[in-house]
Amino acid sequence: MGGTTVKHVASRRHIKVGVQIILWTAFAVTAFGFFLGGFIGRWLVDMGRPQAGIAVYRIAVTINPWNAALRNDLGLTLLVHGDVKGAIDELRKAVALRPDVAKLRNHLGFALFKDGDIEAAIPEFQEAVRLAPEHEDYRRDLDMAIVVRTQERTGDTTGGSK
Repeated sequence: MGGTTVKHVASRRHIKVGVQIILWTAFAVTAFGFFLGGFIGRWLVDMGRPQAGIAVYRIAVTINPWNAALRNDLGLTLLVHGDVKGAIDELRKAVALRPDVAKLRNHLGFALFKDGDIEAAIPEFQEAVRLAPEHEDYRRDLDMAIVVRTQERTGDTTGGSK
């Protein structure tokens, strides 16, 4: 029989089945990290379950830590639900992954602004405007931050109007 035994064939089948299970598991985990995690997280938040949505987003970014869009979504959700420091952390990671995306820069700038760190927010807003000058919202956010910084420096709370 040339060295092939029933035990040897069964062993090869177990290995084949084991490899298939590993590959399908990897596919399912990757699909969750790339697609389903963000979808389910957003759905839970939209259904009034923000903490569950945040938990799903956290699982998704653990599975897929290089996905800037997931990190952005998690950061914005944290920001809206009061975890400004957590939002800044996630948005910084998103920007580190995709520094060329104006939306990410603007979101980070907004989180920094909300945290009261206007000096750190302004360069993020400036970069968003540089990357996407056609977005008037980015220019408005930058202008607002500059006005607030000026008011803080001068003690003028009227916005410069008398």
